[in-house]
Amino acid sequence: MASDNTSQALPAPPSPSRTFYRRTLPSSLTSFSSIEGKEIFASAMSTGGTSAFFSLIEQLQTQPEPAYCGLTTLVIILNALAVDPRRKWKGPWRWYEESMLNCCIDLDVAKETGITFSTFACLARCQGLDVHAVHGSDSTVEEFRQVVKQTCSHQKIPTSFLVISY
Repeated sequence: MASDNTSQALPAPPSPSRTFYRRTLPSSLTSFSSIEGKEIFASAMSTGGTSAFFSLIEQLQTQPEPAYCGLTTLVIILNALAVDPRRKWKGPWRWYEESMLNCCIDLDVAKETGITFSTFACLARCQGLDVHAVHGSDSTVEEFRQVVKQTCSHQKIPTSFLVISY
């Protein structure tokens, strides 16, 4: 017997005070998919400023836990750099995923609280990456802009990425 779900009322969405569905970007930010966002991307692409983008976008994934921002960012970077985890992910495949980042912090703690920038750097080093961690308070705006230019341009095959924690 088939049922017709179209006549059943959908439950009310959860109370906004306890949950949220998406967040509106602050007016000072530009949505990537907006007309202006597409124009900015096209400009960056035409001037060679997107060399790192394609390696990263191929690995893009949604974080499996709300507090895994840092862990998932690191997984994307490790896979974009083609770092071999030297252990199986699923079946015969060797591929990074968050549960493999099990040094520097207990994953149950990371699941609840996330990770700090220092812990991110520690986890990256544990996976064999050469990390140059700089806190914003230890850098000028001009130094930051220079690193962005170096990281995003002039790399036919990206060998480094810039991670920003806020």
